[in-house]
Amino acid sequence: MFADKEKQKVKTNFSISKNSTDDLMLFIQSCLTKFPEEYKKIFHTSEYIVEPVVSAELSKILECKSRENAKPYVFTHQYPQSCEENKTGKYRDVDIDVCLYLDRKTIFAIECKWLRNPVSKSKQYVSGNTGGIERFKREQHGGNLPQSAIVGFIENEEFDFWFKTINNWITELFINYDTTITWEKSDLLNELTISETTAKYQSNNKRSKDYIVLTHLWVILSSAPPTSP
Repeated sequence: MFADKEKQKVKTNFSISKNSTDDLMLFIQSCLTKFPEEYKKIFHTSEYIVEPVVSAELSKILECKSRENAKPYVFTHQYPQSCEENKTGKYRDVDIDVCLYLDRKTIFAIECKWLRNPVSKSKQYVSGNTGGIERFKREQHGGNLPQSAIVGFIENEEFDFWFKTINNWITELFINYDTTITWEKSDLLNELTISETTAKYQSNNKRSKDYIVLTHLWVILSSAPPTSP
């Protein structure tokens, strides 16, 4: 009887969210607000922490909370997106894949990046071999999706510093000698909301034939132990 009720809850949420990511975004934001405290509990004795370990813990928290709240989402860490999903002809892991509970269909992709000192290393948030935004623009992540997200783990500095720095990096790419990718003003981040520990931005990023809307969700982990070099 209990299982039937839980299944019915999932079906109800599924019907509401099938054509919209609004509920999903609110859910992720809610979990991120509580993530700094969970992070401190998990990593308070750790000497060094690498990003895949942090994104794995975030994925587990999202999955557990999804089950607790009878949400229709399944979160999988380091999920190998198929050639059809990333349109590159190769399998490429995305940090967190989000699919629907009932049909296992991927509806969202989440890439995670540190924003920390040295500042130059954080340029991978934007571009480069592991560049977060660039992977979405090149359709290595979310190639068949209209929307996805990048989560930024802030260890140093404040939201405004990273907002200006990242937009400066993107602006520098407007004069780009790489003819395989185009950067333009719509790639710039636009501020949506800022709270004490989290911030939300959005960009409309050009791909080869269309655009993908990226939501940038940042969370401050400044009281965390040191990350790996």
